[in-house]
Amino acid sequence: MGRKKDPHAPPLPAAEDATTVDFSAALPPGAEGPPEMEAAPAAATETVLPAAEEEAAPPEPKETCKEYLRRNFTAEELLLMGRKMGQAHQELVRLNEDLASIKADFKSRITNKEGEISNYSRMLNAGHEMANIECEVVRDHKDKMVRIYRLDTGDFVRERRMTLDEQQRSLLPPETEEEVAAHFGVESPPPASAEGSVAGAPA
Repeated sequence: MGRKKDPHAPPLPAAEDATTVDFSAALPPGAEGPPEMEAAPAAATETVLPAAEEEAAPPEPKETCKEYLRRNFTAEELLLMGRKMGQAHQELVRLNEDLASIKADFKSRITNKEGEISNYSRMLNAGHEMANIECEVVRDHKDKMVRIYRLDTGDFVRERRMTLDEQQRSLLPPETEEEVAAHFGVESPPPASAEGSVAGAPA
């Protein structure tokens, strides 16, 4: 059975501290109470942070790779491709024209070299060539012949008879004293001196 409460006992005072209780007021006069209990030290409490305040873990790096897949061109890309295709076509036409011009030039140069080789081969086999050589024309009015001699070697080249016009011109009278002397086969008179030209003049 439980202990009955004494109706004459004074009421217990209100506890001021949850950790310390004063039992002296509930004891009869002259009675010694139990030794005063020391307050137990407050246990260290661990601060629990909310989940939002916990330090967030660093995100893992995103892993990527390459795959050969279809990609549709945009309208701007298609327009740019069309322009570049037109420019490439014009460049191709110009290159073909340049190539045709270069081919024609090289063909002409090749033809010239082939002709040069053929000419040297012909001269090498013949040992000589035909060229225009300066010659002297000698007219023999007595024999009425025209003879031609080379000036570089003096060799006789050919002869021919004078034409009627050449024969008639040879019959024309000479105009100068030298030509007259040569025509008649006499010596030409000596030129008049300065003293002869003034002979008879008073001194």
